[in-house]
Amino acid sequence: MVKSLLQEVQKCVHCGVIVPAGLMEQNFQYCCKGCETAHHILESLKEESHTEKLDVKKSPPEMLVMLELSPEIKTGFKTENSDCSIAKPVRSRTFEEMDDPVFQRKYVTAINEKQSRVTLILEGMHCASCVNLIEKLPRLLPAVVSAQVNLSRSSGTFIYHHDSVNLAEIARELNGLGYEAHAYQVSSEEVKARQQARSEMIHLAIAGVCAGNTMLIAIALYAGVFSGMDAGHLALFRYVSAILGLVTVLIPGQVFFRNAWRALVLRSPHMDLPVAMGIGIGTLDGVYRTITNSGEIYFDSISSLVFLLLVGRFLQSQQKRQTLDRVSLLRALTPQAARRVQGSEKKLVPVEALLVNDIVEIQAGETFPADGMIIEGQALVDQGLLTGESMPVTFKVGDQVISGTTNLSATLQVKVEAVGYDTRLGKLMRMMDEAVVNKSPLVQFADRIGGKFILVVLSLAAINMVLWWSAGPAKAIEQTVALLVVSCPCALGLATPLVIAVLQGRAAQRGILIKSGDAVERLAGGGEIWLDKTGTVTSGKMRLLKWLGDERVKPVVLAIETQVYHPIAQALSVALADVKTQAADIMIKELETTQGKGVSAVVGERRYLVGSASWLTQHQIKIPDEIKQCIEQFAVEGWTSILISEDGIFVALAVLGDVIRPGAEKLVKDLKALGWKVGMLSGDHIGVVEQIAGRIGIDADRRLGEYTPEQKLGRVSRKLENQSVVMVGDGVND
Repeated sequence: MVKSLLQEVQKCVHCGVIVPAGLMEQNFQYCCKGCETAHHILESLKEESHTEKLDVKKSPPEMLVMLELSPEIKTGFKTENSDCSIAKPVRSRTFEEMDDPVFQRKYVTAINEKQSRVTLILEGMHCASCVNLIEKLPRLLPAVVSAQVNLSRSSGTFIYHHDSVNLAEIARELNGLGYEAHAYQVSSEEVKARQQARSEMIHLAIAGVCAGNTMLIAIALYAGVFSGMDAGHLALFRYVSAILGLVTVLIPGQVFFRNAWRALVLRSPHMDLPVAMGIGIGTLDGVYRTITNSGEIYFDSISSLVFLLLVGRFLQSQQKRQTLDRVSLLRALTPQAARRVQGSEKKLVPVEALLVNDIVEIQAGETFPADGMIIEGQALVDQGLLTGESMPVTFKVGDQVISGTTNLSATLQVKVEAVGYDTRLGKLMRMMDEAVVNKSPLVQFADRIGGKFILVVLSLAAINMVLWWSAGPAKAIEQTVALLVVSCPCALGLATPLVIAVLQGRAAQRGILIKSGDAVERLAGGGEIWLDKTGTVTSGKMRLLKWLGDERVKPVVLAIETQVYHPIAQALSVALADVKTQAADIMIKELETTQGKGVSAVVGERRYLVGSASWLTQHQIKIPDEIKQCIEQFAVEGWTSILISEDGIFVALAVLGDVIRPGAEKLVKDLKALGWKVGMLSGDHIGVVEQIAGRIGIDADRRLGEYTPEQKLGRVSRKLENQSVVMVGDGVND
């Protein structure tokens, strides 16, 4: 286990970034395909004595930009002294569904008669080396005009000649570089948010420029009062300030007048109403004083007010857009293509083309594209995405499968029963979309109070105008404008939702997805708090915790497990990576997998079995009594025991489990001290839940397992008198 944990903090030999555990498969560790490619290119140049041409002071990404990518990258970069191969395809895919007319209509935009544009999600991007590598795509495919990468969104936008190259070929080329392409699904809310962001940025830039210049002019005017500035220059500065003020009010400031007019038409007081009145009256008064050359002008204050208000609104909108971005990631959980079966013909089609009652084939390792019923085959299915179960479940003919879950072991045929937003995953996505736009009770309260407050402000402004009128119209207008601007209820109408939005954004950066703002408000009081297990209390993935027995068979086990697609096999492959060199020379013969039990294979002249204790017992393998006792003890801990036999003799025991996060027990203790009743609510097996919850101090009557997402929702929706119910989880099901 210590060795496994040490592997997780190994760094990329090219850029120094910590390497994810799932990518640690080579003697030299790379964080991504981009770094792997760059490193091998640089090493090959060293071997050819060309390193003196490179500026060693430059960073690796900058050096990569200087390098010309050769077509050899398509098949793997090799040198005479090295057998290392890079840029291997992520997995064998034809991407033919991208050439389907349905896919083309939805995701591809025609620029002109010859060129098209498409944006794709690129799986596997980690750093600037990835960006540099992908943006060299036009050198590999001349028909690709340009490739622009957005690292923060893990997406790439490609412009290409559609008569010379098809989209599937571009996707295959990207796959060859190590980046699997997916459709970039953009919701209507995201499109509107981007259009709004562009408009806000333009208005913010105009307001900022005008505010800065009017403030400089104001300094000159104030200085001119004491230095005796020429009357002509004073007039010039006043007119320039008035022009800049008008630009600010009429272009970026128009949003306040539109909202104010809408508030009047709908008879619903809004915070923009006093703002628009104050800005409008102040602007008209300033223009009048500029033309008549009488009194002071305050276009610097008006421009600064507009700019600062727009800054606040932009920050609020930015937080909402970030939330929409996080929600949009849910749409990438289902595959973009499905293998539709029509008679003896099988064809890859976009998931959008699937209809109810279609028959689709899902091979091992693929994700279910829709909800449906299995009509042929039997396989292990990983439902952890939706249910939180840490172990796969066997599904057979007649069982219902859910989109977004993964087929682990065998080919299945499924009759489609629900597609798109009608699937269980689709309904969860719709719930998340609704949560983004819903206002929390605190924000709703601020809106109600803000509306009443505005009526009070307008009334006071009218009274103020009447009281000051005897001192002269100019003085009355000046005092009224000041009252309208200063009493703007920004703290109620803007600050409250902004704080909630910022809080949700910062929580998301820490891996906490808050469903709505009212959840934050309710955290101030006591009540019930339910913790998910997998990925929340535990790490969320299986690890090798103990190895008992012969170390000699580790390379053999690794060689066997790398041929199997299963969570246990993947965990063993990662944990035994330190013996990969020895395992590379081992030849596997007669590999046979028994679903849900184990795998057997022949190495040399010896037969090995790797699987459960009951399975080995069925093969007449004698298990020592002390090992049986260990297995029983590990089962109590909620761990999984994998036994290894060699030619009918037990030789080793591998213990795997999902470890509890450090500090979980202290967290439960602290929550109880704050007055919360803490429970565990999980989709995993009740026995595992009992063990994990017990170890962190959760009471026996609050350990609930084998709960579906719908059952979880029902449990946390129960209202308690004067108390809150809070659910803490990290998965889509939560």
